[in-house]
Amino acid sequence: MKHLKTILCLLLCLALLLACAACAVKTPGGGPTTATTEPATEGVTEIGPYDPNGRLTVSTLRRMLLVGAAGDTARDAAALAAEIYTASGLFATPLVTETGRFSDKAAGDLVLIADDSLDAEAFSTVVTDSILYLYYAPDSGRGLLYGAQYLLQQMLQSADGTLACGEVNRQPETKERTMMLDCARKQWSAAWVKNLIAQLSWMGFNTLELHMTEEQGMRCNIWRDRAGSAVPDCNGNDFSFLCGCTAVSWNPDYAEDPDVCWTRDDLAEILTCAQRFQIDVIPAMDLPCHCRNLIRRAEAAAAEGFSFRYQGETYTVAAGEALSAAGSGGNTLNIAAESARNLSFAVVEAYADFFRDYGCDRFGIGADEVTGSDAAWADYAAADGGNSALDGCIRYVNALCALLKGMGYTVRANNDYLFSDAAAIPVDPGLQVCYWQAADRGASSAQALIDAGRQLFNCVGSYCYYVLRQSGSGVDARDAACDTWDFHHATAQRIYAGCGGDCGFDDCRSPGGWHPARLWDYNSQQQTTAADDRLAGAYFCLWADWAGLDTEENLFFRQDDYGLTPRMWASAAKMWDRDADETCPWEAFQADLTHILYSPLIER
Repeated sequence: MKHLKTILCLLLCLALLLACAACAVKTPGGGPTTATTEPATEGVTEIGPYDPNGRLTVSTLRRMLLVGAAGDTARDAAALAAEIYTASGLFATPLVTETGRFSDKAAGDLVLIADDSLDAEAFSTVVTDSILYLYYAPDSGRGLLYGAQYLLQQMLQSADGTLACGEVNRQPETKERTMMLDCARKQWSAAWVKNLIAQLSWMGFNTLELHMTEEQGMRCNIWRDRAGSAVPDCNGNDFSFLCGCTAVSWNPDYAEDPDVCWTRDDLAEILTCAQRFQIDVIPAMDLPCHCRNLIRRAEAAAAEGFSFRYQGETYTVAAGEALSAAGSGGNTLNIAAESARNLSFAVVEAYADFFRDYGCDRFGIGADEVTGSDAAWADYAAADGGNSALDGCIRYVNALCALLKGMGYTVRANNDYLFSDAAAIPVDPGLQVCYWQAADRGASSAQALIDAGRQLFNCVGSYCYYVLRQSGSGVDARDAACDTWDFHHATAQRIYAGCGGDCGFDDCRSPGGWHPARLWDYNSQQQTTAADDRLAGAYFCLWADWAGLDTEENLFFRQDDYGLTPRMWASAAKMWDRDADETCPWEAFQADLTHILYSPLIER
């Protein structure tokens, strides 16, 4: 690349005050106009000298010009960027997108240039007094989309409608930047999730994980279309009777409609929207624990007996058959029972087959907080050389990994249960780890997992959790003063810059802000830093333990410190630049960037 590279203080930013209202993806009136000329064949040439003290007037921008090796992905990203620009309201007419030669550039252009020296998500920008230039990797539209949105964010922040001339280079420091959405317990509208996807792209996330099963729910009904017609899965099963919500004793006042679910058509819309915004989607189920809804609904159906197919065999769940493990209180699947075990495999395979059609290649299986003391699990483990309930769980998880890997998926689970010095059966060596709970000793600690060659994702509860729940004394889990759980460090300011030692908790060992490569919880005695070849990514997790505690519109747009969006911005900023707070203080991050909190494609 033939232009000077400089360093940017910050890509992403935050504001805390916006009114709450309903949201829906906006289709700008008229939409962007696309014109195509002959494909460019000339090589990209020098930009030429420009006044480093000059300024470009934003309102003069009229066209996005694609030059160089622009493939279909880049063209789609440019068209989407033009739609976002048009929706921003900064320009009198919709932006035109064209393909052409570098020599076709003119004043008022944003010139989009493919540069094979850049990584897929990196971008470089040059602002001159009459033309904008954006360099991106030719085989990916992400760098183009991130760079175009970054430039628009600078325009929206401009007090006088101009941009200073200069050059910027950006590349995210965290590879996978994931937002986890608990869609098992709370029935988010498909329109809200599509807005969330637009927002994720705007903030610089690249992945959305759909957490589809939990204690109280399973709301992704791929066995029904929008008209209510049955659509059998890859094994010919109809598991729609498992879908819905089950109220539990500890939050009956905040349960939502037990029978409202996404249909396969709703999911198709969501997945298609994610493809458009170049957001990867990870389907996830939590097994074998957190299965109360699945167990109760399956046992209710078994009152009259039901059968299902799995990989060419038919299995029957008999009336009165207990599907939960002994000692689990009804929330853990009895994996030692062939019918229960294969029922879960059949559901996993159905989801994996559905999502694979939309390009999904990663799958989460949870495997966390396993409860119960079922001696039958040890017997189940014996076939693989195990002798304990833990070994039984590992054998089950390894079978899930084999199933999913055979379908082209990479699999991930949580760190708190499976990895133990007491295990006689090794965990599948390819299983990736979501590190959410600190463990200072043994095989489940961050350092032990790294030493074992595992790929880790940082999702520590103290900084990465937004939880709809209240404590026994009625304190909201999102409150910075709530010390019932580890979430009190997950405010926007503490994610970004930390508490400075003033959070009021004697056992706080993380007074600074969140750092995606450091794997600890607030009460951990150790701070393990993962090298880049071991840190696979990081998470921001939205848990809906008490689904009805807040509405989707309010939590997205609310103005107080319980708001979701400011925390997401702080998380995204640190994923892009782990030391962002050192170069751009919290006050500047909060105050200077109040105009870009929401994507222009979101109506409020």
